[in-house]
Amino acid sequence: MSTINFALSTDSGSSDTDGISSDSEISVSVSDHDLDWEYSLDGGKTWLTGSNWVFNLAADKTYAAGDIRVRQPTEDGGVITLESASAITIDNTNPSAPTLSIADGSTTNVKTLVPVAETGATVEYSLDKLNWCFGLDLTDDGAYTVYLRQTDLAGNLSADIAAYTFTLDTKVESLSISLAAINDTGSSNEDRITNDATLSLTGFET
Repeated sequence: MSTINFALSTDSGSSDTDGISSDSEISVSVSDHDLDWEYSLDGGKTWLTGSNWVFNLAADKTYAAGDIRVRQPTEDGGVITLESASAITIDNTNPSAPTLSIADGSTTNVKTLVPVAETGATVEYSLDKLNWCFGLDLTDDGAYTVYLRQTDLAGNLSADIAAYTFTLDTKVESLSISLAAINDTGSSNEDRITNDATLSLTGFET
């Protein structure tokens, strides 16, 4: 019995089974290589002659289930046809760089950075644009420049790298608050006995 199958040659990105890829090539396999085969990209409305057991989808396009079909005649005069069971998306567009929820040039007390990126994208962080990691928890207060990039579900890396410069300040400086009378009335101006209830408080962090 003749059989036919087709699939993305490479399902790129973080998952190799999600049908989202930057590689548009479809590989075709059949049990009878002596017979011609055809493929359709519009649900069987039009058919194109296949060759070399591969064909390509259009860039930056999503094909719904059933849009992609492959058929081949059989030796007994019949035709076997297979259609895509789920959607396939070809994504060749590099995403923009991710952003941070804090403002560039600001002061923050948040040690764990929260990026704003494409849905499902993988975000990477760097402090030098050379060494990248998937998470960045800052430990020490001070000035930082953090670089961000993202890889989308199809495996496309952001063309630009976002740079955010900010100051991390998580500590309250030790306070030395003095309490003194503005006007120490009476026979002594040092005995802290006064009839003036106005006080002066100093030593607060500005």
